[in-house]
Amino acid sequence: MRLGRGEAVSWRPYDWDAEDGRLGAPITAGPAAVVLLNGAYSARPELAPLLGLRVLLDAPRDRRRERLLRREGERDRAEWEARWGEARQACSASTSAKVRANVRTSPGQRADT
Repeated sequence: MRLGRGEAVSWRPYDWDAEDGRLGAPITAGPAAVVLLNGAYSARPELAPLLGLRVLLDAPRDRRRERLLRREGERDRAEWEARWGEARQACSASTSAKVRANVRTSPGQRADT
């Protein structure tokens, strides 16, 4: 992994505002002692060799929805759930994030190692 070798990396994130599949402007990050990779897709099997520690924050569905509403607002909730709810479930099932995690915890609880 380039960050682990002390090299900078660049990527182009999805452009959420465009809503047409475009990628946003490139982002560059320098090397760091700790790199956090977040999201349902971060547990994909092909990423496993690049990760030194995998932590799963397993929040209940109601808690995830509550946080979504605070972040996105009620207006976009139905579209967000329709677009990403199924995709997240399919990804979680196919990547076995719960099995791959070195540490698993829930909001408000101590981590199980």
